[in-house]
Amino acid sequence: MVSVNDFFVVSSSTVTNVLRATNFTLTASNTSYTSTYLRTGLSAAAANSRVYGRSTGVSPSDIGFLEVGPSGTIAASGDSPHHGSYPSATQTFVFPDGSRVADNAGIIYSGQSLQYLGSFAGAFVDLQFLGDLPIILRASELTAYSNTLLPSGSVTPSITDVRALAIHGTTIFVFGGGGFSYAVEKFELSDFSALQPNTPVDPEGLAYTPDAYAYDADDNAIVMLSRLNTSIFKWSVDAQAYLAPIPLVGVPEYMAVDLESNLAYLAYADGEINKLELDATEPVEQPFSALAYRPLGLSMAGSFVFACDEAGAWESHYTFAPDGSLVSAVEWNHPSREFIWNGENERMYFFRDGTSPNDLLWEIIDPTTGVIGDQLDSPYHSSTGIQVPIRVAPDGQVVVLGSGRVYGGISLVQLLALPNAILDATWLEGQMITIKAPATSSTTVQLWKPDFTLAQQFSVDGTPLRIFSTATGLLILTLQDGVPSFSLFDQES
Repeated sequence: MVSVNDFFVVSSSTVTNVLRATNFTLTASNTSYTSTYLRTGLSAAAANSRVYGRSTGVSPSDIGFLEVGPSGTIAASGDSPHHGSYPSATQTFVFPDGSRVADNAGIIYSGQSLQYLGSFAGAFVDLQFLGDLPIILRASELTAYSNTLLPSGSVTPSITDVRALAIHGTTIFVFGGGGFSYAVEKFELSDFSALQPNTPVDPEGLAYTPDAYAYDADDNAIVMLSRLNTSIFKWSVDAQAYLAPIPLVGVPEYMAVDLESNLAYLAYADGEINKLELDATEPVEQPFSALAYRPLGLSMAGSFVFACDEAGAWESHYTFAPDGSLVSAVEWNHPSREFIWNGENERMYFFRDGTSPNDLLWEIIDPTTGVIGDQLDSPYHSSTGIQVPIRVAPDGQVVVLGSGRVYGGISLVQLLALPNAILDATWLEGQMITIKAPATSSTTVQLWKPDFTLAQQFSVDGTPLRIFSTATGLLILTLQDGVPSFSLFDQES
């Protein structure tokens, strides 16, 4: 039971009743719809006279609402438009102004439409508000959020069996235990501390394999993520040396780099996405946004952050504005080993991984608004040749896959196939250059004519990793004795 303005709302598995608070007289009753979606975890918002709850024992699980009219009637009721796209939950928590409602799965919905708005990056035990600031209790962590719903600091309670949270004035109380062994601990916001990066790791001579790459044209440097070393390493093409390493707060699943703003975005397993200013004197991760589930991909679409997770029917694709606000969330989508953006034709290219047959697809993303638009897959609907990498020519006219297949950038019709598979491709002054791995531990670099016949090839020592076109020529990354090696060839070589 919860109270909303002058009424009590009582819900069970069979009926939802509205009672006048002054004399407990019944003013409204519903035995079907509202009792289905208001079975558990009720919360109430005086601002909009609404009660929110979660369904139980029905599929799909969903969040619902009931709006109480001035005379105690049921003025409106409904459930979210997502119908089980997001995780199940057992408790709801309405924001003080009624504009948003969250559940203990960590999902945030609009208080009016119940549209998905975002995520607290994981389930929690309890949620209370210090003014308009959410304070969230998890099993081993108490986290304060800003009024833009980004984590601002955390503290670890000494209580191991946390149960509930309460706020009195500016003091935050954590309760735990049970039976004859209750415990309570109190905190102030000054006790919360921001995430701290790990100890810097010197990459010089270090044996590691980068997990993600980007070329920073402004600094003429290669940006590399090392999950093993919880670091971002930058290698300067001009200096032929590493720049200062950038330690991270944890082990991200993915990295995407906004080359215009020199921002790195890092997606973590709990769904949290952080951003980092690569050119800052002391780069430190800052909260950016969060996904409902574990990330399945991260990329840039111009200045918009693109992400994928398993929400919704199949999977969902998202775009986020530079301020972290959600722009698009489109289900009936797919995960992919790579998501590759081409700004010239405003398309994101990806595979249909996890589905048979696999295929090559693109979807339009408006570079001005970030809105995800139409989608197209190739006409073949066959897994044959669907191999990473996905490489798109700078003008967007062709797409080359790891199998050597070459597709039209708009039609996705296969135009031809190279005589061999490739491990990476780039374009230098309009010429496509690729790398492949021969039988020995060296890298074969291949230069192609406009008709995709081989012009010439040469070898570089080491196991192939990546190839980049830089301001000073062609850069080949290889592994030699487990250590990344950088070989630069000027345009006249």
